[in-house]
Amino acid sequence: AGSRWLVEYRVEAIQLSITWFLTVSAYALNQRLGRLRRQRDEMQVLAETDALTGLPNRRAGLRRLGELFQAAREGGVPLSVAFVDIDHFKTINDDHGHDAGDRVLVAAAQALTGTVRGPGDAARMGGEEFLVLLPGVEGGAALRRMEALRTRLASRGAALGIDGLQLTASIGVATLARGDADASVLLRRADAAMYAAKRAGRDRVQAAEA
Repeated sequence: AGSRWLVEYRVEAIQLSITWFLTVSAYALNQRLGRLRRQRDEMQVLAETDALTGLPNRRAGLRRLGELFQAAREGGVPLSVAFVDIDHFKTINDDHGHDAGDRVLVAAAQALTGTVRGPGDAARMGGEEFLVLLPGVEGGAALRRMEALRTRLASRGAALGIDGLQLTASIGVATLARGDADASVLLRRADAAMYAAKRAGRDRVQAAEA
């Protein structure tokens, strides 16, 4: 009521209230934005992850291949890729059931994960087909790595304990060549080598033609 001290106190109180309100609002907004960012990241991971095997899906695998291809071209370093196709997968489903087929795919994914260096370097391309990315690996070493994978797949299959089931794969390997204009050309060469392995009798590793 006209007191100078009371007026000054009221002004400070209003200023303090506004400051507190703005601080709380900024904190709440920051928390909300953090939750939205986490939700966005989780949705992106889900969108790029194969639900059954936990491996990156086709889209994520092809994006990773493109990144490695560009890095190999710019850095002059080797890059090998392998296309892996589980042999007679339809027969496995027909003879042992789709649950057994799912277990085979999970076992194959685990074998692939133990073969590559990075978590994004093995992907499920769809069905019973997988992509293996081997940055910094030359052709001969890539073939040896895939032979080791072929042995590991057989061991994983035996560990499933399903009577009469044999887990084998046809694997095509291609190493970056000067004539590979883009990542799709390298991938097609690996795919062609995989089909060549199938024609040759399956359960083998085939190098792509240069």
